[in-house]
Amino acid sequence: MNARVQPVAVAEVKASPFATHEVRNQARPATGFNAFEDDRALSGLIAKLAPWARDKLSALGAHAGSEAAQEAARLANEHEPKLVTHDRYGNRDDWVEFHPAWHQLMALAFQSEVHSLAWSTREPHGHLARAALSYLWNQIENGVGCPTGMAYAAIAGFAGKPQFALWRERTLTADYDPRRLPIEAKRAAVIGYAMTEKQGGSDLRETQTTARFVERGAHGEIYAITGHKWFFSVPVADGFYTLARTRSGVSCLFVPRLLPDGSANRIHIQRLKDKCGNRSNASSEIEYHDTWSILVGEEGRGI
Repeated sequence: MNARVQPVAVAEVKASPFATHEVRNQARPATGFNAFEDDRALSGLIAKLAPWARDKLSALGAHAGSEAAQEAARLANEHEPKLVTHDRYGNRDDWVEFHPAWHQLMALAFQSEVHSLAWSTREPHGHLARAALSYLWNQIENGVGCPTGMAYAAIAGFAGKPQFALWRERTLTADYDPRRLPIEAKRAAVIGYAMTEKQGGSDLRETQTTARFVERGAHGEIYAITGHKWFFSVPVADGFYTLARTRSGVSCLFVPRLLPDGSANRIHIQRLKDKCGNRSNASSEIEYHDTWSILVGEEGRGI
């Protein structure tokens, strides 16, 4: 006897008229969790050593598990930074344009004190709490983890040096200000680093870039830098720590993007790196041409 064929329900056909298969054995979207509260090891360590930081960490942990932050991270890496070497009239511009998602993420990270908490708090274990913020941030988006880390280190470099007091104050601020303005007009500052050169790689003793003394004045000891950097992170930052060879050896100098009169410093972006890893952050190659800079620390002790 033939089995009776059951008719297919019309409602089933209308529900998915173009379906060719059913998706199975795939992970669900990783959203709706808290990367701090759900991390027993991290939350337990903070409860023991820095309980005062729990609310800040929990707030950032919630962002790590949010669909909005994850979508911003996707967009920032999908729409890569664009180098603008010249304006429409042919003048050098040396700027980088970013997708709005990058600025959204930068604002979130800096307002969350990922860069500054270690220096702004008076509570115990501030560096541990900031490290926990950085750990959580890198579960959101790695590219922004570069400028937050550089700002964290830069604040220590500015300490105790009167000529950098305003730079330290602006870098400590829990805010993000992407405008291209002199530091005096900014709400907050972003700091970059420029150390690596083609011939030396990570061996900074092989620095070829040179710096000649110009004058000693209100801004400190001024030097003019000529040379190149093979890896120049966050080229739209407000200022950069860099290395150059002076009469006494490899020295550390600070290069503001804008000069005290508001005009552009001589930082010429050659190209953006086609690099592995994150694509959201613009890593670049640059050249210095008598670039205005301020000595940091002692000559010959830059490294």
